[in-house]
Amino acid sequence: LGGSAYFSGKTILDSGCGPGRYVDELRNLNPKRIVALDQGHRLIDVLNERFRDDNKVEVMKGTCEDLSQFSDNSFDVVISNGVIHHTKSDLRTMFNDHARVLKPGGVMFIMLIGKGGLELKIWEFIRNFLNDIPMEVMIDTFGKCMSPLRLQGIVDHMYGEYQETDRSDFESWCRDIFFKIERVPGVAGLDVTPEIYRDDPYFEARFGCGHLRYLLFKTRASTGFPEGVST
Repeated sequence: LGGSAYFSGKTILDSGCGPGRYVDELRNLNPKRIVALDQGHRLIDVLNERFRDDNKVEVMKGTCEDLSQFSDNSFDVVISNGVIHHTKSDLRTMFNDHARVLKPGGVMFIMLIGKGGLELKIWEFIRNFLNDIPMEVMIDTFGKCMSPLRLQGIVDHMYGEYQETDRSDFESWCRDIFFKIERVPGVAGLDVTPEIYRDDPYFEARFGCGHLRYLLFKTRASTGFPEGVST
């Protein structure tokens, strides 16, 4: 996006912000306002305490499944990082709702789980196998012997269902709304993308489409902008 100065003076929505990792980073880049949206009662209390001294951060209780509390064209930046695929609502409807609240000329970052691959089938098996194990037991058992981020990933896969999305289908959703669709390669050791695993001949069998990570630039006018996908 051109560096940290891009966020200066911007209004940002982190939809499904979780513990606020991205909010914590972005608030150091001089934004005008960050809305940290999540639905957990305890989480909202934690976020309010964490950001109580920062008047640029507004913590709001709500769900990524319904952004009707926000007007059209409300935000310069919208973030949806690995969130909407955990719901049972229609993915395309939620995606369009996030695009609705983005201003013309704004940018959305989104990450979704792609379709197919052995990895998701293995996690599905594990969820069925351990479905009677409370999450608290997992956290108490492994909380002190592995990285918190690694534990979060395991708990996320074990206790969260996934809606899978085919990459070509997702990109077709984008073309009616966004004039530029840019694939984000991701971070080695963290993300599962074709760019990172380009030397793996078994990538598709293992991971299907991989993670769908994109920057999406909203059309500034109703016509006159080219469509396309870049990497």
